[in-house]
Amino acid sequence: MGTRRKLSWVALLYFAEGLPFGMVLDNFPVYFRLHGVSLGLIGALSLLRTPWWAKVFWSPLVDQIGERRQWIQGALIVMAAALLAVAALPVAPIGALLVLALFTFTTAAATQDVAIDAYTIELLVPGEEGVANGVRVSAYRAALVFAGGVLVALAGRAGWPTTFAVAAVGLLALAFAIGRSPLTDHHPQPPRVWARSLQAWVSRPGAIPVFLFVLLYKLDTNAIGPMVKPFWVDRGLSLRRSAWAPRWSVRWWAVRSRRAGASFVRSGCWASSRPSPIWATRPPRGAMRGGRASTPPRSARASAPASARRRSSPS
Repeated sequence: MGTRRKLSWVALLYFAEGLPFGMVLDNFPVYFRLHGVSLGLIGALSLLRTPWWAKVFWSPLVDQIGERRQWIQGALIVMAAALLAVAALPVAPIGALLVLALFTFTTAAATQDVAIDAYTIELLVPGEEGVANGVRVSAYRAALVFAGGVLVALAGRAGWPTTFAVAAVGLLALAFAIGRSPLTDHHPQPPRVWARSLQAWVSRPGAIPVFLFVLLYKLDTNAIGPMVKPFWVDRGLSLRRSAWAPRWSVRWWAVRSRRAGASFVRSGCWASSRPSPIWATRPPRGAMRGGRASTPPRSARASAPASARRRSSPS
């Protein structure tokens, strides 16, 4: 399979990965705030994002059982069903069924992340990681813009039930498309092998502090992130304007810059198969003096053929 086709699959996969996170980060908080949910409760609902940092505990299960594509498709279908349940359940007061639907949504999204990351690693070959990294980050950011910008603006025109139905259909379409993705060479390890590897990593000096740092270092930004859009709602902005608040212009330019970076890296990866530009074939610095070619060293002249020495000698 060619690199271009692999990159198209990477873009599709990471759009599917970013879409549910964008729903939780910027879509659901606006939905709850417009339906009268307090800011304190919206902040508490950020705990529903716990599966994203706790997924490491069940990632071996995803790695050992079934195919990556089955996990991704199943997670997308579960998220679509949970999203339709969120749209059907009453918003205020928030009940146990709504919390269960939201937690199911985030757990499926986190599980999908594990499968997508593992599938991408198996899909690529050494040398393609740099270009793929730029593509995946751009696709992920584009999905955040779509979930927190386009879908929020759509809610202002068509209503929230229609918006959630469109998002659910999109998730199902992604599940269908990813079902056609190519198979990878996946060989699950016996449980005793990966358990021994995990034990060896945990026994390394400083492993536990590093693990806790990775889990907690973005706790502050993760807690304040869902409060940005409710702030714009309280300031009186319409759904259309709050959807495209300054935060999203920054993210859109981040997508464009990452795409440009991916193109630059990609051109560098294939430079060996293209003619060298003229600036890459100039003589080294110091080879030209006063507009004339400098005389080669005496050792080089001595090793040159006699005819060449006669041509290069001054008249």
